[in-house]
Amino acid sequence: MEAQAHGLPVLYGDLPGMKGTLGYGGLAYPPGDAHALAALIDCLATNPMLRQTLHTTATANARRHDITATAAQLAALSHTVLEEHR
Repeated sequence: MEAQAHGLPVLYGDLPGMKGTLGYGGLAYPPGDAHALAALIDCLATNPMLRQTLHTTATANARRHDITATAAQLAALSHTVLEEHR
């Protein structure tokens, strides 16, 4: 989210939950697939239109995740997990 708040596209391992969090402001690659990651980097480096689209989308996505609300949700989740393990 921090990178997206600055309009930066994010390249991420396609793990559960990542797409829902990063939205369309990032590009996924199969986890551990260095060749796929390299291909995405090359694609971004040579495609200014894609970079601009991801910039716009990443910035908009970051606005959906207010830091105060996110911190409160994380604190509540942590509390729930700790209570379940007592």
